[in-house]
Amino acid sequence: MMPDSGAAEVGFLLATTIITAAINLHWRHYVRYFIGRYPEYGSRKVRILRLAFFLAFLSSAAQFVLSIFSEAGIDGHVVSILGVAVLTLVAFALIDGLFRILWK
Repeated sequence: MMPDSGAAEVGFLLATTIITAAINLHWRHYVRYFIGRYPEYGSRKVRILRLAFFLAFLSSAAQFVLSIFSEAGIDGHVVSILGVAVLTLVAFALIDGLFRILWK
């Protein structure tokens, strides 16, 4: 069963909120995706990127909360919401895992 657009949006926003939280917690790993394998952690580029990571988390969390309150009747779509969230998280984990393998 395909989720309706509201459930898909809420599920995707749930996943992006989790992903951006993980990026903020393990920022040293994710900085390498943007700056290179051996970044200078105290540099201006890294500080700006960490600020961008934090702003991405705040915006995804705010949008997630807003979408929960704006979607009427999402109570019946919890399975669809979680399904979209899990699929999005699995896709992120596969891409991240590939880079972790390639960059060893």
